[in-house]
Amino acid sequence: MKQTTRTPSLSRLLAAVFILATFTLILTGARAAASGPATQSGAASEAQKYLSSESGRDSLMAAVRAAGVGDGARIMQSQQARLLADDGLGGDKFGYSVAISGNTAVVGAYLRGPGASLSRLGAAYIFQRTNSIWNRQVTLLPSDLLGTVNFGYSVAISGDTIVVGALGNNQVFGQVYIFQRNGTAWSERQRIQSASRTFGTSVALDGTILLVGEPGAITRSQTGAVNAYRFNGSTWDFEAQFVGNAATTADAFGISVSISGNTALVGAYGDDTNIGVDAGSAYIFVRNGTIWTEQAQFFATDPGVGNLYGWSVSLSGNTAAVGAYNDDLPGKANAGAVYVYERTGTTWSAQPKLVAGDAKADDKLGYSVAINGNIIVAGAYFYDSPTTQNVGAAYIFQRVGTVWGSGGIATPEEPQPGDLFGSSVALSDTTFLAGAPNADLIPTNLNIGTSHVYSLRPSTRILANFDGDALTDLSVFRPSNSSWYARQSSNGLSFIQQFGASGDLLAPGDYDGDGRTDLAVFRPSNGTWYILHSSNGVFRARQFGTSGDLPVPGDYDGNGITDIALFRPSDNTWYIFVGSISSFLVQQFGASGDRPVQSDYDGDGKTDIAVFRPANGTWYMIQSLTNSFRAQPWGASGDVAAPGDYDGDTRTDIAVFRPAEGKWYILQSTHNTSRVQTWGTIGDVAVPADYNGDGKADIAVFRPADGNWYILESGLNALRVEQWGASGDVPVPTAHLP
Repeated sequence: MKQTTRTPSLSRLLAAVFILATFTLILTGARAAASGPATQSGAASEAQKYLSSESGRDSLMAAVRAAGVGDGARIMQSQQARLLADDGLGGDKFGYSVAISGNTAVVGAYLRGPGASLSRLGAAYIFQRTNSIWNRQVTLLPSDLLGTVNFGYSVAISGDTIVVGALGNNQVFGQVYIFQRNGTAWSERQRIQSASRTFGTSVALDGTILLVGEPGAITRSQTGAVNAYRFNGSTWDFEAQFVGNAATTADAFGISVSISGNTALVGAYGDDTNIGVDAGSAYIFVRNGTIWTEQAQFFATDPGVGNLYGWSVSLSGNTAAVGAYNDDLPGKANAGAVYVYERTGTTWSAQPKLVAGDAKADDKLGYSVAINGNIIVAGAYFYDSPTTQNVGAAYIFQRVGTVWGSGGIATPEEPQPGDLFGSSVALSDTTFLAGAPNADLIPTNLNIGTSHVYSLRPSTRILANFDGDALTDLSVFRPSNSSWYARQSSNGLSFIQQFGASGDLLAPGDYDGDGRTDLAVFRPSNGTWYILHSSNGVFRARQFGTSGDLPVPGDYDGNGITDIALFRPSDNTWYIFVGSISSFLVQQFGASGDRPVQSDYDGDGKTDIAVFRPANGTWYMIQSLTNSFRAQPWGASGDVAAPGDYDGDTRTDIAVFRPAEGKWYILQSTHNTSRVQTWGTIGDVAVPADYNGDGKADIAVFRPADGNWYILESGLNALRVEQWGASGDVPVPTAHLP
């Protein structure tokens, strides 16, 4: 097995990969009635006549676009764990503050009380993830038990360093504690004291720079301030204190802070702009040497009295997010919003504000906010579900290109009234954490609090999702008339789209990043890809490949957009056009007789190069997270590869369907345990996918003999049988595996 990565020379690329950027109009079709895909040659003929006119094509494209349910690329989330304080008591407020970095999470419980004499001292809990399982590692307490209160009011983490803020009260000044990890042990490295009760209200940490918010600082008549510290290799030294140039009394400058590199974002929700009281503002400061200089001041693009803009802030590179949880929408007071800004050079520009697609009065979106790259998570802690009041929610937004759009919503799996889920949020890579400090553990521990860990999956992981609702749609391709038949799970409507020609190979994927699967085929006869973009109805043709190549589309760079890719059996080489950098990857990987099984086996959001070798029943892959090689025996000759995320941990599980036995053999990645399930018979086609939206692949088969889909829904363990298709049809959900 060869697994060398090469930077292809120009001559090799020209010889192996052909690129011709052209747009062409190929065969199209029409939307069908909801009767299902019985053989409809008459309907197809009428569709062809209808589409011979410009108005017909325009109407079809409008219908296709209207089928979507979201305005942005869909980000799927599944609850990975619910974190609890195993020594907690009612009123601890576990989850009031949260932070996460990689596999380590910190949860503050600022009212936790270890005993009568030390009532409501507070604590911070550290949890560690191993193979998707979260376990409490240690509970952090301050060294001066008698001189601290509200320990855990704020928390931050960066690598092996954790910072815990302890807000003061009428008897005690605020303090900040810094803890360092050595191996698996955490120890207190330093305590920073102040003469302010509000010192430690907010904290932010990035490498060797620490920011501590002090919104009640007496600087300039209690405008508030931010204190900056730098780690010199052994201790954290005070570097500077800064205040917004326009800050005035009671602005609460420093109520929220965030840092990314040498740039800081500071909220001042009490700023009285020319609009009125507590409209709020936010400031950008940049660091040069040890000097912090104000670069910009932000206001809401539509400021309002009492909006509390700046209550929460988050910064990632050149993108800033500011929460205004009392922002009013038309007819929806205090619905809340998040404002986004982008920096070019030294200039910041406002982007369209983000609001919930199902916003209601008093949801309070923006009470908390976190950003990482192209993902924003914002808490709406007063959100009412259809059955539960003030349970809270976390909304996910994703940027595709330069446009931010709605990506989904997360709510706790065990909702109770008044949980206030989303009071705090934190985001690291593809994992986010949301606190619910008022959650109850019935019957006695009221308001003990919980925190919830979610794994995010880009929309490219959802197979045959034509309507953008994050569920796989029943869909087939009929080679006899080159038509696609799909029934949308969001509304039950069906459509027919004639797209392709005889001999084409299916290659569906989300090529425009709008959260919906695009129709696509690879034509071996001319080495051309034909794609119909769902976002705008544009047809795209791209020459990439040659006769004998197999299409292996996937999100190889993890940007939420499907990349064009090929596997060439003649030399066992993968040719991938990485869209995010407009460059090529050529990777020789595999052997004669191997079957491509590209998917995300390590959960990093990127498609891994992988093959299944029927000759010895072994899976071979290059895991992109660690760039490491893995070989896993699983299966036998005659087995059909059926990879999917059966346990919902965001990692694709190795699995095979054995038609001779009608059994599925699954190696679940969460616990590395096996699962055997009888489901199907000889002649069935394995079509594992998430048909019910629970974040787990359902075991399913398509039976060409009767056109039925037999689905064993995960979680419910319920049988679902639906007729959709006919003999000779090719099911779309597994079309990405040639």
